[in-house]
Amino acid sequence: MHGRIKIKTPEEIKAEQNQKDAEQAKMLRESLDILFDKRKNECYDEKAYSITTLLIPQMPDTYVLWNIRREIILDWEKNGHPNNPIKLNENSKVETPKIAGDVNSSLPDGASPQQNNGKPASSVDFNSANQNCSEKVNESANSGDQIQEATKSELSAEDKQKQWSLENEKLLAQLMKRELDFTVTCLVEQPKSYASWYQRMFVIKMITSRGLKIEKWEPKDELRACEKFLTFDERNFHCWNHLRFLCKHCQIDLKQELELTEKKIKKNFSNFSSFYYRSSLLTRAHREKILDLNDIWQKEHDVVMKAIFTDPNDQSPWFYYKWLIAADQFITYQPPQPFDPIYRLIFDPPQSRVVFQFHESFRNPPFDHIKYQLSNQELKEMKQLNWRNHNDSSSHIWFLDLGEASISRLLFDFRGKSYDIPITCSSEDPFWTVLGDIPHGEGLNPNSKLTGENYKQLLDIYELEPKNKWVNLILSSIQGKLQANKFEELRALDPMRENYYLDQKSKCVIESNLEQAQNSNRFQLTDSSLTCLYHVNRLTHLRHLDLSGNCFSRIPDLFNSLVVLEELILDRNQIRFIQKTFRMTSLKKLSLNDNALEIEALEPLKNCSALKTLSIRKNKVANEDDVKKILSSPDIHIDI
Repeated sequence: MHGRIKIKTPEEIKAEQNQKDAEQAKMLRESLDILFDKRKNECYDEKAYSITTLLIPQMPDTYVLWNIRREIILDWEKNGHPNNPIKLNENSKVETPKIAGDVNSSLPDGASPQQNNGKPASSVDFNSANQNCSEKVNESANSGDQIQEATKSELSAEDKQKQWSLENEKLLAQLMKRELDFTVTCLVEQPKSYASWYQRMFVIKMITSRGLKIEKWEPKDELRACEKFLTFDERNFHCWNHLRFLCKHCQIDLKQELELTEKKIKKNFSNFSSFYYRSSLLTRAHREKILDLNDIWQKEHDVVMKAIFTDPNDQSPWFYYKWLIAADQFITYQPPQPFDPIYRLIFDPPQSRVVFQFHESFRNPPFDHIKYQLSNQELKEMKQLNWRNHNDSSSHIWFLDLGEASISRLLFDFRGKSYDIPITCSSEDPFWTVLGDIPHGEGLNPNSKLTGENYKQLLDIYELEPKNKWVNLILSSIQGKLQANKFEELRALDPMRENYYLDQKSKCVIESNLEQAQNSNRFQLTDSSLTCLYHVNRLTHLRHLDLSGNCFSRIPDLFNSLVVLEELILDRNQIRFIQKTFRMTSLKKLSLNDNALEIEALEPLKNCSALKTLSIRKNKVANEDDVKKILSSPDIHIDI
């Protein structure tokens, strides 16, 4: 009918859109081809820079585009900005730069500003991008005209070099300002773009290291920009990392950082990122003696308790509260450092092996020679020691074979200290001595601030919310020793984290029985529902370990630390898996009866070179020959 607007069919709309997308893709490919050719030929001109300006908003996470852009910037800094009116060549006259009057001269062939057709800001906007580029070029050109008027006459080489440097520095400052604006544009579109945030860090480093003066920009302005970005997404860890970098690199006052976190917490006490950042700031400030945590602990406690009473189920303030408890222990009770770098020394007579257990791990052997005295008073010395450790990387346990079973003394030097260790043991049982233990405190610190009214507030929350998992977890860890029964309650309250509570219960049970293992080389902890083994570093002297009737589902390589253990009993567990790196060098007898092991799971046991007896009754293994075959050792006695 006449006067009626023709409506396009869906097929026509789709066909038009496909054609536009194809044209857009063609121009992007052409742009990339031109850019890569220029990079290959090291042609870092305005056209290459403009192409990155056009492409990056389309693909802000494409690192190669940002890399090329940085290469261009660094080349302009070194060899001169293209718009620098001072040209360093054989002639000593000032030359006027050639400024491209056509904004489309920096576009690939076939591109046109009209081809955007209402695309969103995230697509390539050739018209606006080139208009901005032209404005910056004209601004640089106007600056160049002023210098040209002042330097019409010929300049000496020295003056020319000086003037060239001054002008290049000015142009570089303008370029950095442009980069700051450009990264803001990219981050508004993609606030979590790694590459865009890295580019902004690069620009700030350029500004500070070169001492550039940027118009309307100071580090405090960047701090405000971070604060504004955090209003859009208060948990944007990219922005928090950038804030941390900014404050460290530009040496911003710690109080400003604390004020920012306090402001964010007051605005939303569920902002875990603010709590975490604040805790790291206060910890660093206390260590560097910028402030004393004792002076502000109560204030921090009151703030977080208000948040907890407002919403007891919000995990963010609870995490901060747990940090406050730890900080309370840290600032009022400093546990003594070990008075010796060696924690424990063990001598194993049957293998003529001496084991050194350190408080820290080493990649390289601890020392290169040792002396030992035999029972007949003969003194021997070993050099170029053949050290081994309990794994193939950095280790805190190192041992070596002396080749002598009857030793009365060990003499060696380590870290400027001379050791003379008397050895007293039988021909079978290992000798051990603790050289540098660390005392382990139990319960609350007597000087803790978590007493009186502060502790009553915690109990009030428990009365109001007896099924709140967070208050139960806190109480289970501060009421004297860890309470195993509390973790059973927590399993019912929070079944999604059942395994975590089972592991914590295991830790609690082991800690309560650990003392009995310190004076004997035999340790038995059966039918205790253990799911994992804690404090292995305090069990390295054991010869016999019985963990039957527990809930282990796997044998981890954590057991490798038990370097003199000869008998390990893990009957009546739920073991299905043995870690491939499991390797106990002294293990002779292993009992795995009544588990859920299949034949393939036994393969890591071939790493136990001393294994003589393997008991695997009531497992999913039926053939003794298959077991010997997979262990590559026909001499092992198999009880199946």
